[in-house]
Amino acid sequence: MLVRQLSELADVHTIAQEDGTIQVTLAGRALVVGANTYAVTATPQPPSGFSSINAGGADITSQVTGGKLAGYLQVRDVNLASYKTQLDTLAYDVVQQVNALHSTGYDQTGAAAGNFFTPLASSAGAASAMTMAFSDPRLIAAAAIADKGDNQMARQLAGLISAPVLSSGTATFSDAWGQLVYSVGRDSRAARTDQANRAAVVGQIDSLRDQVSGVSLDEEASNLMKFQRAYEANARFFQAIDNTLEALMSLAG
Repeated sequence: MLVRQLSELADVHTIAQEDGTIQVTLAGRALVVGANTYAVTATPQPPSGFSSINAGGADITSQVTGGKLAGYLQVRDVNLASYKTQLDTLAYDVVQQVNALHSTGYDQTGAAAGNFFTPLASSAGAASAMTMAFSDPRLIAAAAIADKGDNQMARQLAGLISAPVLSSGTATFSDAWGQLVYSVGRDSRAARTDQANRAAVVGQIDSLRDQVSGVSLDEEASNLMKFQRAYEANARFFQAIDNTLEALMSLAG
């Protein structure tokens, strides 16, 4: 039972010994050998803020391929990293396109406007680095001409959401956002389906194991009836002997 609970966390392996004990290993590293145990530790890895999995003084993070731990690593290092890259790319494109359009307009004072967002050097970390280039709302370029009552630039900025400005003019910001949402939904659905399939496999394996080492209620009920009938037969046998002896004693008397 303990090994099973451990295997739910990671893909451990066991080696049976002649004395009835077992050795437990993870990624080729010993966890339990006889009466000795060896710790698995999580070691911080700056500057990412993530931790590596260490056993026996070695980093075994990449060698953990099963159990909940492997699932967490898959989400952390693959899924979330992919989502972050897509989100950062989208944020960077938003900054570039909005700035390019905004800088051609005029603010509330009638002056030529500048950037709306603080320019970014690259898409890396763009989503968390997005900031406005100014704090005075009067510097927003709502006009396409030097006229306070004009709102053409505001309309053009709002229209960017559906304008084909990405992927060489073949995709919109809505398309890019939809692709990110689709990726999250697809991976979530695949994870739930995989979980259901593996749960069915585990159920079949548990059933096979119980057939070998478990207790069958049907078999035990059958044995109980057999023993009960044997007991009743023995009771009748001894009753017959007792009646016979009683009859003989009465004749002798």
